Amino acid sequence: MQKKVIERKKSRAQKKQAFEIAEQDFQRKFGDYLQQKKLKQELRGPTRRALDAVERWERKYLRATQRHSRAQRVARNEWQRQRNRLVRENLERYKNEQPVIDSERQLAGKVVDEEVMGALERTGYMTPQHMTLIDTLLTMPGPTVEKEYQRRIAAINAIITFCDVEEGSPTKRPKMTQKRRERPHFPLQLRLFALKLNISGRRFVSFALGILVYQIISESKAFTPLDPSVVTLLTFTSCHIRKICRSNAASAGKT
Repeated sequence: MQKKVIERKKSRAQKKQAFEIAEQDFQRKFGDYLQQKKLKQELRGPTRRALDAVERWERKYLRATQRHSRAQRVARNEWQRQRNRLVRENLERYKNEQPVIDSERQLAGKVVDEEVMGALERTGYMTPQHMTLIDTLLTMPGPTVEKEYQRRIAAINAIITFCDVEEGSPTKRPKMTQKRRERPHFPLQLRLFALKLNISGRRFVSFALGILVYQIISESKAFTPLDPSVVTLLTFTSCHIRKICRSNAASAGKT
């Protein structure tokens, strides 16, 4: 593939050189090539034939350039395909052969060098998680497949314990739900009494309603003088009293 690119490159260089020579010869005899090319329809005789010859060499040079670019593109794509295939083969070979190589090195005692061994040497200043990590990583391979799986799982758990990092995608955090504000509690007796007063439209209800509110607050142990529910209850009572008095005054004015 690369040989074809080199051949196309040489052919393009030859066509380019021939075109430049023909163009220079035309300019020396008949003037500027581009200017004469614009006036081609008006040219006659030797000038027209010389211009046609230069244009033929120009077309050959352009075709050679296109063939060279096409060969470069094909070679580049083929190189990329070969590279991807080699990477896949290396990954597959590593996947199949590396566990065997690691087991052989571990059995031969060459899994770590002296510098790493000194760093992994147990000391009194290490945490229990660090000691467990060293012991599980330097354990000899198991005699069976099940034992080897158990050894690897123990090593993974030791790494998770030491690094405090779990495998897998991060879990979603639970959404924090805001507590709803409790609605003010109005005693049922007060609401029923206010409804009766509103329906009957009696006058001088403020005195009776005030006595009822005082009795409910004094008898109920759930209310205290500083309780917000008491303030809400009194506000509701005063608004209800003003509403009833306003409606009674309006009805008295009409009569």
